Amino acid sequence: MLIKLFNFNFYSADKFWDDLQEELSKLTPKPKYGQKDTDVNEDPDAKSPEVEILNISNNSLTSKDIFSLEKFPNLVDFNARSNDIRTVPAGIEYFTKIQRLDLSNNNIVTLKGVDSLTTLIRLNCGKNRIELLPDKFGNLQKLKYLRCGANNLTKMKSITDLSNLVELDLSSNKLTKVPGSIRNLIKLERLELNNNKLTALPTEIGALTNLYYLNISNNQLVKLPAEICALTNLQDLILKQNKLIALPNNFSDMKSLRRIFAEQNRLTELPSSIAEVESLTDLDISENQLTAVDQQILDLFEKNLQSMNISHNNIAIMPEFKENHLTAVKKRQVRFEFHFNFFIDAPLDLHHVMFTESIPDKILDHLFISNALAASNQRALKTLGITHVICAAFEEDATKFPVSNSKSNLFYAYPSIIFVQLIKLIKFLLLGNNSQGYELERCTYTICARKL
Repeated sequence: MLIKLFNFNFYSADKFWDDLQEELSKLTPKPKYGQKDTDVNEDPDAKSPEVEILNISNNSLTSKDIFSLEKFPNLVDFNARSNDIRTVPAGIEYFTKIQRLDLSNNNIVTLKGVDSLTTLIRLNCGKNRIELLPDKFGNLQKLKYLRCGANNLTKMKSITDLSNLVELDLSSNKLTKVPGSIRNLIKLERLELNNNKLTALPTEIGALTNLYYLNISNNQLVKLPAEICALTNLQDLILKQNKLIALPNNFSDMKSLRRIFAEQNRLTELPSSIAEVESLTDLDISENQLTAVDQQILDLFEKNLQSMNISHNNIAIMPEFKENHLTAVKKRQVRFEFHFNFFIDAPLDLHHVMFTESIPDKILDHLFISNALAASNQRALKTLGITHVICAAFEEDATKFPVSNSKSNLFYAYPSIIFVQLIKLIKFLLLGNNSQGYELERCTYTICARKL
């Protein structure tokens, strides 16, 4: 008899083995016709159940509660996640056929014993307290999927010897360095190194040409090696929350790239080669220190670009939206976010992207769209010939905006409808009757407008 699925959840750690044996006894072969119960074990065809899958997850089991694992030499899948295991259970070395092992969400400090399981294909040991991997961890040459995130690892010791790895998750550890030996992982397709303490990446990262997903967000990276652009199969590049001041110049080599998330860095400019990545669908470069956006980047709207976010930068002048850009945007309903910048001018066509109505040229010639802090500098604005100001800010920041107590100078709107209502507000303020107020629904996010 072969039992392919054995899924048993224990309510009491003290009864672990007794309950397990009781369940196994229910699987004992029944006597054949004409055979007594006492003769079953004498029947040469009668065998003990061969359990292949054992699930003891989501209990309160400790390492001491799990014993006699040698009784399961045929296990292919062992799931012990979400318990209170502190050391790898004794007897695990008897799992000579094991392919999938889940020890995640426990309190394990060391994986001693796991390095003997040379048949392993999938190992999940995430959300533990592992500080160091065994010296012979590299013996797991059949391992393809390793999830070891949310631990206390400081080094990638032995991991780079696992040449058959396809997916590797080392996120939320304490790694400070990626060794050059990472070039050995030539079959790697997905790599997660986010939420560590990395300050640099080795040039050897460019050898991982099968990568389609790379997440190195929330580290301390200042720059990226040019070799990262050799990842010609990469589709997702997650760079957010680092200290990047520049990006490599040869992005055009990354022919498969679809998504770049580089928000919350220190970028002051973008490489023009990004405009040559025709496969790009999403570009987020918000919350940086950009002062301009290359006109050529807008050409991506004619390709596959579906979303661009350049908000929260220091951009003063937006590139011009041409008729071909607008046609592509309207056809595919592209999402374009540009709020909280220091726009001195706002091209007419740009407003067509966000609004359903047009803004008269005579308004745009004298309109300043910005945040409350920038809008409060009346002297500078008047020097530039600006006659009207409009901005969006949280209510506590709105006090920085010099408006009178007149109801006609202060307007409110939910963030989701700010840009939809903005055109109506502008028309009212500059073309309508200024003696009457125009108030939208109020919340903590406000739109302020005034004539200088």
